Amino acid sequence: MLLCLTFALLFSLIRRHCNPVVGILFTVAAVASSSIHWLARPHLFTMFFLVLFFYILELVREGRSRIAGVPITFCCP
Repeated sequence: MLLCLTFALLFSLIRRHCNPVVGILFTVAAVASSSIHWLARPHLFTMFFLVLFFYILELVREGRSRIAGVPITFCCP
């Protein structure tokens, strides 16, 4: 389930800036290259949180300051 969520989030992150075919190709390449690490649970969480971190960075770069009503501030104002 965590793998599906990780790669779905990766696809949506790529899809925001590219067309769907490019998103599918990059997601398939990521799935194929990371398949060696699927048996180690710490790697699964690391991959998920890495994609989540990049997703949040993209939201901040676009100027959004909240995710589902929760403020995303990384430093004191």
